[in-house]
Amino acid sequence: MEKEELELLLKGMAKENGDATKSAIEAAVKGFITADQLAAKLGEFGVTEKSIQELTTAIEKQGIELGKLTASGGADKGASVEEIVAKNADAIKALASGDNSGRASLKINKTLVQRSSVSSNTMGIRIPGIGELATRKSVIRSLFTQYNYSPAQMAESNGVVRWMDQNAITRSAAAVAENGTKPESAITWIERTESFQVIADTIPVSKQAYRHLGFVSQQINDLLNKNLELVVDGQIYDGSGVSPNLNGLFTVAPAQALDITLPGFGTVVDSNLYDLVSALRVAIMNGGAAGTGKQSKYMPNIVLMNPIDILKYKLSKAVDGHYLLPPFISADGTKIDNVMVIESSRVTANSLVIGDFSYGNVHQGEDVTIEMGLVNDQFLKNQWTIRAEQEIFLLIRNVDRDGFLKVSNIDAAIAALGIA
Repeated sequence: MEKEELELLLKGMAKENGDATKSAIEAAVKGFITADQLAAKLGEFGVTEKSIQELTTAIEKQGIELGKLTASGGADKGASVEEIVAKNADAIKALASGDNSGRASLKINKTLVQRSSVSSNTMGIRIPGIGELATRKSVIRSLFTQYNYSPAQMAESNGVVRWMDQNAITRSAAAVAENGTKPESAITWIERTESFQVIADTIPVSKQAYRHLGFVSQQINDLLNKNLELVVDGQIYDGSGVSPNLNGLFTVAPAQALDITLPGFGTVVDSNLYDLVSALRVAIMNGGAAGTGKQSKYMPNIVLMNPIDILKYKLSKAVDGHYLLPPFISADGTKIDNVMVIESSRVTANSLVIGDFSYGNVHQGEDVTIEMGLVNDQFLKNQWTIRAEQEIFLLIRNVDRDGFLKVSNIDAAIAALGIA
């Protein structure tokens, strides 16, 4: 390019771009650097007129091709850059890498932006809720009818519930001959009592944790309620009855003697757990552990067992491998002779309790109450103690305890049924 041509070109650019650009171009022409000097300087870096023309041609071709990408059809009008690039990825790749038609290869090295470019990144999808550790399932309390007392009743209760039972009955009714002396029956009663027992738990917490961590208050509430629920469930099953413990079901239920009072004693071929549950059901209907009289008052509806013992009878097979399922068992094994099988890990393995659970009631003076207070120097330490408690007891009237039976050794009881 001649000096005059360069001068005309620069003056034309100055005219189009304003007086400021014109002054800068004229200063360059007047002596800061001449066209020959510029060409010589570029030559030192290997930039020749030919290479400039080749580069210009290549850029023009790429510009034309990129223009075609955005101008082709009307479908991409208004589309975002990301959408255009995604649609024309192959064409753009060809422009960048060059091909046999002579397109220039354009390689630009830039620092890659990736996820690791963000330091201390805590972004992510947060799953709601808190994972909870496993605990024993509470099932025993729900088997009984629940009675709730009002605050007014509790205020006059002295913490005691009283009721009347028949104590003794003489039944003398009989056929009487003409002019014969009529028989005389007798009856006496007895008042009985049971006291409410307190089940409680506490947990200390700082005010900052309680106020600033939104999930803490609900978690503490759930924890305390669950802790009380587990203890109540266990106490209802086998509480010793010695205050402050509840009088539990297993404690008050009569034990079935493994003797002639056990229906089917020593007469059953290949005796098993199915046979034992059916025999105990009949024992209750025929007079409880004593095995005397008829007590049609009771219809045993539930047997409580440990999951291990339930699994044993579910897996029982004959010598040819088929599962044993007597005709008086439901297809899924959850009922034996119309008695519902309930499993609980609270029940000691190799033991059970069976009975008419409609004759047991859970009495509670209040729902679980949760209160907050200060203990020792907690005021100075910005702490609270949260307390949960409930007043409760299980009532199985003395006259109705024969509606239940317990077996402390299932294996021994099954053996007692079998033919010696």
